[in-house]
Amino acid sequence: MEIIYFLIASFLVVVVPGPTVSLIIANSLKSGMRAGILNVVGTQLGLIILILLLALGFSLTFESECLVHHFSALAPRTEHVSFP
Repeated sequence: MEIIYFLIASFLVVVVPGPTVSLIIANSLKSGMRAGILNVVGTQLGLIILILLLALGFSLTFESECLVHHFSALAPRTEHVSFP
């Protein structure tokens, strides 16, 4: 039964347009096909920039994590102190 709910929810998510699609359709109807195509190009360029920034952030995070691990391995070992 759960698979039916999943399929219904998936169908609704796919069928309902997002805000970008609504904006493109509204601007195309208001200002013509050229405006719609420019909206598509603009949103895709924005998406590419967001993906590149996300990849850069992940790579910097991963690199700093590797550096922290490397330098923590070089740190002198101390006894673990536990308090009562």
